[in-house]
Amino acid sequence: MTKTRYPLAQAQAVAQELVEALMSHCEQITIAGSIRRQRPDAADIEILYVPSWPLAFDLTIAKLMQDG
Repeated sequence: MTKTRYPLAQAQAVAQELVEALMSHCEQITIAGSIRRQRPDAADIEILYVPSWPLAFDLTIAKLMQDG
């Protein structure tokens, strides 16, 4: 099964929105993978993070998924 790929600019915008939504709950957070490597397109968004308080981070992720 082939994954849909998205243009770099579109993937970067979504990744940046996610980072901004999560950064208040993280000691460190950064965009990784094909977006970090500036590939022309991306099939997924990889974000590396160190949560400052894991439970709050899990609740934030759940809310983001619920809100879409």
